Formats: sequence, structure tokens, C-alpha cells
Amino acid sequence: MISAILPAYNEEKTIGSTIVVLKKFPFIKEIIVVDDGSTDNTADEALKQGAMKVIRIPQNKGKGEALNIGVAKAKENILFFLDADLRGLEQKHIELLSKPVIKKELDMTIGSVDRGKGINKWRTKYESPYSGLRVFKKSFWHEIPADFKKGYFVEATLTHFAKKQELKVKGFVLQGVKHTLKEQKHGFWLGLKYRLQMYQELVLVNFLLKVRIKNKKP
Repeated sequence: MISAILPAYNEEKTIGSTIVVLKKFPFIKEIIVVDDGSTDNTADEALKQGAMKVIRIPQNKGKGEALNIGVAKAKENILFFLDADLRGLEQKHIELLSKPVIKKELDMTIGSVDRGKGINKWRTKYESPYSGLRVFKKSFWHEIPADFKKGYFVEATLTHFAKKQELKVKGFVLQGVKHTLKEQKHGFWLGLKYRLQMYQELVLVNFLLKVRIKNKKP
């Protein structure tokens, strides 16, 4: 029923624990890892922990392209996008995001990592538009323009088009779930470089989406 897709770049230290949790959830029928040009043992660790499909991309293509490749291999009608650098993920988090879509109570769920009381309180009212943890029907993915399935464009684009189509979307804070910071994974300077690149792409995609709204009829 659900295809879980994990785009991964040098995530050998964290991807295994995520796969172990996903394997225990009965509605997840396949776990697809897209190794986006990793230089470590990400792919081997994914296979070792039980990923059903591991797709190796020789050179880093970016998150959007990795997701697109994963979706092309997915057989189930519901997609579950997850980041490969999560810590503290448990069965209750998988169920929280999956069940409303399975039961058709919601069209899309968005998971936010635990960032403390102040930010969490805000995120119980407003879903995180840039979160990489999402559950939705595969058919919706094919309605997204190809130009927006690039790099870090994906999350903001999914949120934008879901709201444009008036889909039922709800965000959930995943208590106890953390991201591994880019600076922790890659070292301070390289991690900072990747972070600034991400912010740059987020600013660009928001600008492009606004231009699209202004210049195109609903």
C-alpha cells in the first residue's frame, strides 16, 4: 500500500535505524533508497538493514532528482518521503503520518522534527512547508511540473500545489525526532556550504512559484 522513499547522500550512520523502523510498519510494502552519489557505505548499509530496492546514482543529482528516480520505481499508490538523516524515529511517528492518508481522512501529511516547545507550538498550527517527511498519493506527484522537481525545490512545491488544488493537508510535530545537522555530517565549512545552497534554492523556488501564480491562470 505504501512505498517509502529515502533519498540519501552519505548517510551510512543514520539510514539503517530509519529502515529498521519502517520495516516494522505493516502498510509499508517496499522501502526504496536512492543513493545519490554517496562516497561512503550508504547503499551497503541500506541493503544490510533490509531496504527492498537500493538505486545507486554514480554522481550527486540532488534531492529532487533522487526522489523522482525513486518514485519511478515505486509500485504502491501511496508515497512516504523520508529524510535519511533522522534520529529518534519510532513506529508511532510512522503511524501518525500514514494512517490519515490510508484512511482517506487527509490527502497529505507533513512531519516536522522536534525543535523545542516554542517552535513546536507554532508548528501545530502551521505545517512546515519545507519538510522532507510527507505522505500522499503517488498520482499527485505526477501533477507536479518537472521543472520544480529539482534540488530542494520539491518540498515547497508539493505544499504549494497541494494548497492550490485545495487538498486536505495537515502538519504533525514528531516528538523526539531530530535531524542530523549538515555541519555535523560534513564538517562545519562544508556543511555550511550545503546549508547556504539549500537556503538559496528555497528562496529561488518561492520566487518562481510566485511568478507562476502571477502569470498563469488558476
